[in-house]
Amino acid sequence: YSSQAFLLGIVNAWAIKFSVDAFEKGRTDVVTFCLYVILFGLFHFSEFLMTAYSNPDSLRPDSFLLNHSWAYWTAAMCSWIEFWTRLWILPSNFLIGIFFKN
Repeated sequence: YSSQAFLLGIVNAWAIKFSVDAFEKGRTDVVTFCLYVILFGLFHFSEFLMTAYSNPDSLRPDSFLLNHSWAYWTAAMCSWIEFWTRLWILPSNFLIGIFFKN
């Protein structure tokens, strides 16, 4: 369990650090993506914790759902590519965010 938890922790720490840095610089695009990554990691952590709470006998490294399926990871990677492609083509869509003023 520890290697997958460590990986998720590193990814979340990275996303938190970069979202704070991006927020200070007013980079709504990076903040948006980092918030997505944080929620993505929290989902996988919570999946493991709920399995540990509700059915501890079935707890395995697969409970993080990091190796869910090729289709899952393909869809995730496509969404990341779509996000950055849209940002590259239409950067004005990312100028206004929840925490930023015009």
